[in-house]
Amino acid sequence: MNPPLQSGDCFPRAPFRTMRTGFRNERRDLMKATELLIEDHKTVKDLIQELKSAKDKGDLLVRLENEIQLHTQSEEQIFYPAMREYDNELVEHSIEEHQQVDQILTDLVGLTGKDKNFKKKLSELEKALDDHIEEEEGTLFPEAEENLGDQLDRLGEQIENLKKDLSAGGRMAA
Repeated sequence: MNPPLQSGDCFPRAPFRTMRTGFRNERRDLMKATELLIEDHKTVKDLIQELKSAKDKGDLLVRLENEIQLHTQSEEQIFYPAMREYDNELVEHSIEEHQQVDQILTDLVGLTGKDKNFKKKLSELEKALDDHIEEEEGTLFPEAEENLGDQLDRLGEQIENLKKDLSAGGRMAA
């Protein structure tokens, strides 16, 4: 049981749910950009695993495509510009990897789940994503934590807002 409130005490804030994470941390309302992007990576990896065993791949494939597009735009419009001055070479490399993933994804979306090349193309996408994720989480994100510090909270908020706008059908300038 909680001790009674004393003069000057505030009522404790009731936790409430966010769409993405369940109960929100009472001390910090927002996730850092790196946390959001890592969460995106996990979502994409999970969707690929689901696609491997799903009989009806159509809805999952559309979801995967949407998640990758939202993630790519978040990184390229918000996160990468903030990181350019610290590691422009890795940012450029990451953008090239995005283009590679987009091409593989376009090829995959053009196939049906029953197509003999679907499984091969899905494996190709998984490998490209794994390589990209490993570089980001192993090198770029630690550099961001070191160099951007508190800016990551603001960038996280910008990413959340961009995703809301894009998910609602809004268009942002690239």
